[in-house]
Amino acid sequence: LRQAGRALAELAAGDRSVAAAFALSYGHLDAAQQRMFRLLGLNPGPDIDVPAAAALAAVSRFEAERLLESLVDDHLLQQPVTGRFRFHDLVRQHARTTAHADEPEPDRRAAVCRLVGFYLHTGHRGSRLLDQQHPPIDVGEPPEGCVPAPLPDDAAAMTWFDVNHQCVLAARQAAEDAGWDTRVWQLAWTLDNFHYRRGHLQANITSWLAGLAAAERLEDLAVQARAHRRLGLVYGPFGQAAEALHHLNRSLTLAKEIRDTLGQAGVHFVLALHWTHEKDDERALGHATSALELYRGLADRKWEARAFSLIGACLSRLGRHDEARGHAESGLALCRERADVYGEADALDSLATIAAETGRPAEALGQSHQALSLWRHLDNTYRQAGTLASMGDAHHALGHTVPAREAWQQAIDLYRARGLHPAADEVEKRAANSGCAPTKRRE
Repeated sequence: LRQAGRALAELAAGDRSVAAAFALSYGHLDAAQQRMFRLLGLNPGPDIDVPAAAALAAVSRFEAERLLESLVDDHLLQQPVTGRFRFHDLVRQHARTTAHADEPEPDRRAAVCRLVGFYLHTGHRGSRLLDQQHPPIDVGEPPEGCVPAPLPDDAAAMTWFDVNHQCVLAARQAAEDAGWDTRVWQLAWTLDNFHYRRGHLQANITSWLAGLAAAERLEDLAVQARAHRRLGLVYGPFGQAAEALHHLNRSLTLAKEIRDTLGQAGVHFVLALHWTHEKDDERALGHATSALELYRGLADRKWEARAFSLIGACLSRLGRHDEARGHAESGLALCRERADVYGEADALDSLATIAAETGRPAEALGQSHQALSLWRHLDNTYRQAGTLASMGDAHHALGHTVPAREAWQQAIDLYRARGLHPAADEVEKRAANSGCAPTKRRE
């Protein structure tokens, strides 16, 4: 019990009687159980599942499950939800102290490396399932002893991210603490699609700020350009237009410097979204057109299709409705041809906007219904909110007071739940001006 005694000595005096019982239980474990207990103390996340624990300890999943269940039986580990394991705070402290006392530093570092690798490689697979439109990154091979979790489809990927979100964030922080800069920005990239679908934009900002700092330490201009572009995309919905524009301009400068044409097209696309949000439709159209020209030059049909839809939305707001409809319909056809569900939903949103602005609310409502169905299929709660807000507008134009109020309220609730209060406030203002505002409740 020597190592348990050392750990016990570091605990507060008031906790020692409780911790003594844990130390006694630890002393009765066999060597494999003791090792798993110690390594679990190094887990930076709030809990862990069997595949992650297997990677942490470099054992088979069968062995990891056996060890975890045995620690639950010995009351050293909790299983509040089937398949998820966690420590009581006091036991976690004891396990961590014991690990630092009894596990050699290279072994501790290797264990954390395997766990970070598990979340990186599983998350990378999940991110690719969520959106294959963006070019992939090379994350190399998993560390020895690390077997990523199998994710068969995008639904499984969303479920995995939902359950493991805090664990992946903790892995990114652990990588940052360890000085593994490449893994820091790779984990930011890995989380990006999930964050955007769920509207976890503040978490995305935090991750990409860490990723940007890591890329600057690595002097990797391509990753810096990517980080600035993603930060520019997510700052806007928080009402931080100046911050968004700073990052987008910096991204464009870097993309030109390294002659990254695809990156330049991506920045122009996001700049079009930025100026749309700022209600400067002429600037938005200029950037959307630049994006389309660059995508055409690259023969990138998938992003060309999305640019068509974006141009359609810009033209509609400028009153050029016939041109707008032609672009949006072309974008919709191209997206359907390529089975790009995200792009299809985006194009339907654009067509709904055009219909609404040309006095055809029933048509707008029908297209929004189609878009909402696709956003729900993609499990994209962030985009659902925007479509629901538009549906509220269409219902109101048709004199459907109750459905309008319900759609607006759903949009407001989705925005508020993700801390996107400027967007929620805008919907509330539109609803209030209509005379049938929903009940205001801030989360």
